[in-house]
Amino acid sequence: MLSNLKIAIVAMSFMLISCAGTSGIQGGDTGQSSISDSLTSAAFSRFFFGRGKAGSSGTNLEVEASYVWSQKMENQKRQMQATTTGTNIHVSKTADNRLKLNIPSDIAFEAGDARIKPDILPILDNFAESLIRNSNTYISIIGHTDNSNNDVINNALSFDHAANTRDYLIRKGVFSQRISITGRGSHDPVVTDSTTTSGAINRRVEVFVFEL
Repeated sequence: MLSNLKIAIVAMSFMLISCAGTSGIQGGDTGQSSISDSLTSAAFSRFFFGRGKAGSSGTNLEVEASYVWSQKMENQKRQMQATTTGTNIHVSKTADNRLKLNIPSDIAFEAGDARIKPDILPILDNFAESLIRNSNTYISIIGHTDNSNNDVINNALSFDHAANTRDYLIRKGVFSQRISITGRGSHDPVVTDSTTTSGAINRRVEVFVFEL
């Protein structure tokens, strides 16, 4: 029963996150990023799985993400680190037990273009294979840009980068129901100055893989 509940929450949350990301693109509403963050955290939280911590008022509910870091996740991290050796793609374990791939847009996409460069396809192929082998994981893909254009351009481009990454993984056999995407434009920078170097750092696609 609990397993079915988890699956239902995952499906509902991914649907809401996708809707929020699309709305943000169309309207240029930067608040959609926080909506996506909240949904992602809340959907897979201790609260939903009986490990919530409520405040004394009854309305101040503390919600913490509760992901699982298994040996399979560790093996997947090591495999992706080996695959990406010599590239600028960074593979890491996050503080909340998610596997993170930080893919610089400059090596994955042409400037101002959402099409994936051929050179990165072998890495995505290997990644897709690892996702298929670990079918109990879920994937969140987030596109980011620098601040060199306006929100209309940036939001759409970041969303398209995430969508094209998702679509490629689906073509390689990863079930679409496992993947959520969003585009945050320039509203979640790694660094905030406006130099050329910082712009290159901020232009990225982040892929998170996690178990419940």
